Amino acid sequence: MKIFFVSDIHASNHCYRKFLNALKIYKVDMGILLGDLTGKLLIPLVEKAGGRVVAVAVLVDRSGGKAVFSAPLFSLLKIEAETYEPSACPMCAQGSRPVHPGS
Repeated sequence: MKIFFVSDIHASNHCYRKFLNALKIYKVDMGILLGDLTGKLLIPLVEKAGGRVVAVAVLVDRSGGKAVFSAPLFSLLKIEAETYEPSACPMCAQGSRPVHPGS
């Protein structure tokens, strides 16, 4: 079995297209893409191309059960992360600013 594994490509369309082409070029049995593009972009494109997504796997599901895919979702850990709008963020009210997006 040939497996092609790619880590998070940080929303790069160029890298994503290369990943899709590599699956065909290398004639792999399974392509694995980690990162946020999986649910947002990869699943719809695979299904549109006639492929079938059999499962979605993540290390940590921090959606609080809100993540819904067309295939079963598996995770090693489920947590409910608190999120706030900037106007309601207690850390923002104390003067703290995010260092990186998502921090």
